[in-house]
Amino acid sequence: MNSKGSDKGSYFQSLVSSGTPLGSFLAKIANLSNSEFPFLHTEYSPASRIPCADITPFIIDRLRKGDVASIRQMMRAIIADNPGLGLGQDWINEEVDEIVHFGFERYCKSSDPEFQFELKALFIVCSKNGGGREFWLADNTPFILSLALCCHRIEWQDAMEKLREKANRFIERMRTEAPFWKKYPLFADLRDENPNVGDIEIVARTLKALPLMSRVHLISLAKEGGGSLMRSPSYVMRSMGLNPIETASILKESNLLDSAAETEMIASAFSKDELMAILDEKSIQYRKSWKKIQMVEALGSGAPSFIRDAVDREAIVRIKPEIMAPIQSLYSSAIVLQEYIKLLCFA
Repeated sequence: MNSKGSDKGSYFQSLVSSGTPLGSFLAKIANLSNSEFPFLHTEYSPASRIPCADITPFIIDRLRKGDVASIRQMMRAIIADNPGLGLGQDWINEEVDEIVHFGFERYCKSSDPEFQFELKALFIVCSKNGGGREFWLADNTPFILSLALCCHRIEWQDAMEKLREKANRFIERMRTEAPFWKKYPLFADLRDENPNVGDIEIVARTLKALPLMSRVHLISLAKEGGGSLMRSPSYVMRSMGLNPIETASILKESNLLDSAAETEMIASAFSKDELMAILDEKSIQYRKSWKKIQMVEALGSGAPSFIRDAVDREAIVRIKPEIMAPIQSLYSSAIVLQEYIKLLCFA
């Protein structure tokens, strides 16, 4: 490690031993972190600003206690290796302060006070990428936020109409400047399409007890009914701090999932090229024209230990049958909710 890295390492080590809230949180995630940039993921460049763990519980706790300084300190650490060309770290302080003090209640309310804390925590995490929030529409960020928030009953306010008008003006302007926006649809009137948790309130309450990224991870499985916890998170999810090592452990203990050794679930966890490579390694004959399910069946016959190991290693699971329908309903709600979240990007 160079002297610069040593200085950073010494700084973070002193932070851990300082007894501060941020130091205590850092100590909890030390087994997941980068030795030089301890809030960042070991498998990605520090310049990518990808947290090594779900940082929203810390942010929510500090929001409740009014400790904005600790939130600023964490976010500065996350962008430390890539603050932006010609920029210092002050811009992230301004982003945090703006979100902390912003009155989202003008646009959306919930009887659960945690909703506002969660919404602000998610916006703060996403602010690490810099740039205007309207550009979150260019990736899957609004949908990930919707997965996190879809278990809340949200009351959308009339002021959302102003955001819809603002968003449409932005899209129309961008259509003249960048090819991406040429086919991006304008927002329709959303006021008659209010998603809510309805008759799935009991499951929604259960999910509210999960940390946000664990909640996202679970509900994201609804489309297929299950899958590999280790492989399923998208890059956008990971960039927000969803580390499957952390979330898989939490979800396995939640009693919401069952281990799944079904051929279909195992096949969904691997690409066809991966399965062919494994079959070659095990000297098991197969046809390249086979579907993935057939390849898994061949592995089950020729190398049953691989199947057992894969289920454990890749954490292949299915959502418990008794909560499958409510979780899938929440997933459907998230699809609708993302349109509202997109508009909040213009607040």
